[in-house]
Amino acid sequence: MKIIKLIWNWLWLPVTLVMLTFGLVSYIAKPTTVSGPSMLPNLNNREHVWALMTIPLHRGSVIVFDANGVDPTLTTKKLYVKRIIGKPGDIVTCKNGQINVNGRPIKQNYIKNPKNTNNESWSFKSLSKTNNWKKNRNSIYVPKNKYFVLGDNRNISNDSRFFGFVPRRKILGVIKVFWWTQKSNKQQKDNINKQWKHFW
Repeated sequence: MKIIKLIWNWLWLPVTLVMLTFGLVSYIAKPTTVSGPSMLPNLNNREHVWALMTIPLHRGSVIVFDANGVDPTLTTKKLYVKRIIGKPGDIVTCKNGQINVNGRPIKQNYIKNPKNTNNESWSFKSLSKTNNWKKNRNSIYVPKNKYFVLGDNRNISNDSRFFGFVPRRKILGVIKVFWWTQKSNKQQKDNINKQWKHFW
């Protein structure tokens, strides 16, 4: 019995830490790495961030999702980091680079050259036809349990304009940049963590 107590005295702390870490990574937050330049200037290629799995999804939230089964060019799991622009039931349109959600212009000061996004104009119907969406063609609204997402670096981002809506079940969490990360630009941190509060 004394031997068991002695062993437990040595092991209880590492076992507890492993259990807490497993619980954190499995149910609360997951570390992830940004891949590619589609979220510049706010997130860099290979930047390390956290995906929080228990907080609500807002318009303007930056999310990570499994794009396999969403982007038809993929055949294996790949994580995409994008920003939610439209929630279920929303109508999202773009006219000369200005995005409107439910008829209201959204703030775009967090993106690179907001007035120079190829002066594109589109609706869900035109996007689905031009880019040959595999699902939800000719949609007017964002469908139930799905989201419309865009990259911040709009001119090069592979996002919902090209592959359509992202199902809720594919979303792994909301991206947050914490104070201990290498990012030194406070405005860029706020553009990731807090922009959803200033969406309109």
